[in-house]
Amino acid sequence: MNARIPQIIKILLNDNEIKTIAYVADKLKVSNKTIRNDLKSVGKLLSENNLRLIKKTGVGIYIEGDEKAKLKMITNVKSYKQMSSHYTSRDRQLYILNQLLTSNKKITTSTLQNELFISRPSVYKDLEKVKEWLKERDIDVVADKRKGLILKAGEKRIRKAMFDLFFLSEDYDEMLDAVEKTSEYSDSNYAAINYFSYCQKEDILGLDYEKVNNIILGLEDKFNIKFTATDLSRLTVKYSLAISRMMDKKYVKMKESTLKDLQELDKYEKMIDVAHEIEREFNTIVPVEEIGYLFGITIVSKTHFDDIDWNISEKMLVINKIVAKDIIELTKESYHISDEETFYNGLIHHLKSVTNKIKYGLDFHNTLVDEIKKNYAEPFEIALKSKSIFEEYYSYEIPIEEVGYIALHIAAAIERSKKSISTYIVYHSSYSEIKLMIEILRNNFNQLKVKKVIPISMIDDINHHEVDLIITTQKLEESDSKIVVLPTVLVNEDMDKFSKILRDIYEKQNDKNLRKFHK
Repeated sequence: MNARIPQIIKILLNDNEIKTIAYVADKLKVSNKTIRNDLKSVGKLLSENNLRLIKKTGVGIYIEGDEKAKLKMITNVKSYKQMSSHYTSRDRQLYILNQLLTSNKKITTSTLQNELFISRPSVYKDLEKVKEWLKERDIDVVADKRKGLILKAGEKRIRKAMFDLFFLSEDYDEMLDAVEKTSEYSDSNYAAINYFSYCQKEDILGLDYEKVNNIILGLEDKFNIKFTATDLSRLTVKYSLAISRMMDKKYVKMKESTLKDLQELDKYEKMIDVAHEIEREFNTIVPVEEIGYLFGITIVSKTHFDDIDWNISEKMLVINKIVAKDIIELTKESYHISDEETFYNGLIHHLKSVTNKIKYGLDFHNTLVDEIKKNYAEPFEIALKSKSIFEEYYSYEIPIEEVGYIALHIAAAIERSKKSISTYIVYHSSYSEIKLMIEILRNNFNQLKVKKVIPISMIDDINHHEVDLIITTQKLEESDSKIVVLPTVLVNEDMDKFSKILRDIYEKQNDKNLRKFHK
């Protein structure tokens, strides 16, 4: 919507006097023609809010209608000015999603138009994007004459969509900060785009989000673990949604065999204590199936460290060890890998979360999968081959999101296996002239391993089979791709050029040494 439209309405509503086109144009510093062109949109917006724009030739223009409708219009205009400076079409789409997924009120295109203060075509355009997003999650939006816009899907799919809604932003914390700017407009009916604003947490879930966060932090002490930052946020949101659902007396159903498997894990008894804490804090009932559900989403969360068997049975741990070794062997078919122990331990730690997600039917998340596929193509191809390993031992086809994570473990193992560049430095006058250069190179380029520093008189003694790079301060007679000439006194420009040269040598040398089959 043109930003002048609410400004024109505000001018006309300031008092009940008729205003000329010239008066309005002067106030907004535009031409009379511009105002005339805007009047059609002004009239349309007013009519949608039970008001009329009256135009009297040779006299002026004014707004006709009920005083309550005018007062509401003034509030709307103020809200539009506040909101328009903060929110984009994507923000509006997030707001619509939140309304559809969490609000109990009747939602229509008209209510959205009034709340967002945008034109009807803009509402339709935003709604189409929202419908596409929901359709990807097997949820349909249906227009019902009596109920308005409603969602057609089961409770589990809607719950999953609510969780995804919280993580649409690439930077979760940044979005929280941005949205909380609305707090200064809390007296406005239309400061409503607070889909993530936990300064107004009750608006979304009807509970104290900080209490939930404290419960999650308490889990770390009870289970002797430390969640990663991302999964700490995700888990807090999941618990919030679950508690909100239980407060509405809506409970999950869980297979008896699944619940039994969870109850057999050592830490399950401590989860019962957590459930009692939730009951006290939120005055709700946590049935045994809900304890199992909360425990399930907890044990699949990623951690920085944990007890080796805190979230997995001994039998599954044995299977994971076999899978980890098979992934390592698969990687070694293409690359020479060193430090297999670190590779193995990293996979074991990761696979505990993976197998629990498989076992308890929980979702895989990886927002970086496209970036991983693009930047680590060969590790990604190896990870794709590992899908057959998972199918063999878990009878499960891992999704592309998990393939991305396995690819990162493989890429990290390859990176750890790279060797520094064996380097000789040759000086032409005295050792003192290159002493500073040597220290600068050592401090700034960890890919270098300076094996020897020799005078030019010993150049013929170099064994070229044991050296990857020769650095000299003067050009040598022989021409060799291994030789790089650097000035005695290095400046930033020299450093930048050498960095590119060194990176190229480093990657080519390691590719030659690590790859078993060359293209």
